[in-house]
Amino acid sequence: MNKTQLQNILLEEDREEDLLTAALERQKTNLQSLEERRRTTKLNDADNMGNEDIEEEYSKTKQMFNDIQALVAEEGKHKNKVQQLMASAAVDESNSQYEKIGEVLFNGRDQQWALQGAFNKVEETGGSFDWAFNHPRITDGGCHWTFNVTRAAEYTKGDCEFKFVFSYFTGWNQNEGDCKIDIHMNGTDYLKNHPVKPERFGRQEDEFFVTKDKFNYPDCPVQLKLCFGSRSNLCLNYIRVYVKQV
Repeated sequence: MNKTQLQNILLEEDREEDLLTAALERQKTNLQSLEERRRTTKLNDADNMGNEDIEEEYSKTKQMFNDIQALVAEEGKHKNKVQQLMASAAVDESNSQYEKIGEVLFNGRDQQWALQGAFNKVEETGGSFDWAFNHPRITDGGCHWTFNVTRAAEYTKGDCEFKFVFSYFTGWNQNEGDCKIDIHMNGTDYLKNHPVKPERFGRQEDEFFVTKDKFNYPDCPVQLKLCFGSRSNLCLNYIRVYVKQV
């Protein structure tokens, strides 16, 4: 499915979400009105003889409210999936101009790193690391991974632009802003106190670009750090490095 098709689907999802939200607001208003009528009837009718019709109407309206509320939540999930597909399509389109020269992967079942291409070493600093949900994880702020990246000899001549793509996430039920990271390379902070979204929003991707003069030859360390004060852990999904010869 291409980007234009996904955009059209997202427009339909937006319209459906708007309709459902408007219907939910109407039912909420109806419920509030019925609650007031119930309260007034109970005050004026000590034997509760006139409440049956109101109670039946209230029960039906409340059920309809709950049904629409569930549809709104489901529509939100569908919309989020489409947005994730659009983000992936945008990344794929952007990456088509570049050649991938390295990737940080791992075997979560065996808890082993599987570095590929330009990545040749990973170090842990700080002591608070483990594996969860088959992903490597930093559990305390201030700890960081350092990934060593080699720059091949063929990229020492001419002009080259490098692109790094980081993918990560934090706990499903965490609040936005609970997890923040720094990404540092060769004296430059490419991301600083950068929030990582909970996994319910999808696995986040961030990218930054590095010119040849900022990428030490023959190798360069890249640091991914969980910031001090973070109230959640950081799970790594992957890291990729690309080159574009310009």
